[in-house]
Amino acid sequence: MSFNDNDPMPVNNQYSHGTAVAGCVSSSTNNGMGVASVGWSVKLMGVNSTDDPGYVTDGYAGILAAGQMGADIINLSWGGYGFQKDTLDYRKIQGLEADQRFLEFITSPFFVQLCERVYGPNLPITSFRTMFMNKAAGKGTWLPWHQDRWNFLDQDPLLTVWIPLDAATLENGCVQIIRGSHRKGLINPDHSSGFLTETQATEHAKAEDIVPIIVEPGDLVVLHNHLLHASDKNRTSSPRRALSVCYMNGNTKNIAEPAITYPQLFTT
Repeated sequence: MSFNDNDPMPVNNQYSHGTAVAGCVSSSTNNGMGVASVGWSVKLMGVNSTDDPGYVTDGYAGILAAGQMGADIINLSWGGYGFQKDTLDYRKIQGLEADQRFLEFITSPFFVQLCERVYGPNLPITSFRTMFMNKAAGKGTWLPWHQDRWNFLDQDPLLTVWIPLDAATLENGCVQIIRGSHRKGLINPDHSSGFLTETQATEHAKAEDIVPIIVEPGDLVVLHNHLLHASDKNRTSSPRRALSVCYMNGNTKNIAEPAITYPQLFTT
């Protein structure tokens, strides 16, 4: 295979990533190779946009070519060896509401009542995100003062439930808050994710106002999303893990990508 020769087959097994992706997308089922795809009847268009050696930026030409030739969905990915060992140093595991056991827990009557108090009655409630969070042993960084908001939503979620799976202490970088700060509204509306500037942090997160959230496994912390919070590095030899659920008014729209929807949990 040479550059732009209209041959989608890899020159040797060193260049197998595209074939692997194609198999995940559209391989036939019961093929005797242990692969089942998500769309076994779709048509694929192989686009070779770079020679060897090439550059990631060469992929732009491939994107343009696929679009011009009528591709409905474009996948652009590069393979690598990456980290090939089991690890507990993950940062987040999201989409937990897709698991029936987690779904039953986060939709239990207590949370329905809690959402009704925050959002009002007869409103659909969706999950903006339901996830495990982890500060791995001896790792992590200082997470600066911020309010949880995302400017691609047409209204801010207001309620997050946080449940520690390990004891949260000052030593392992527990969450710290500024009591009552949610009443100030958005302090830095210009930041897409609500992070404060250094000047704003100095003004609104004074040392004497900081409250560490020191809790035990299984405790439950209810947070207003506009509550100023931060967290430190985990300086211990054990991880600090937690379950976090952000409940959102189900009428909230993603204005950046209108096609995106969020899992509906219940109606208050």
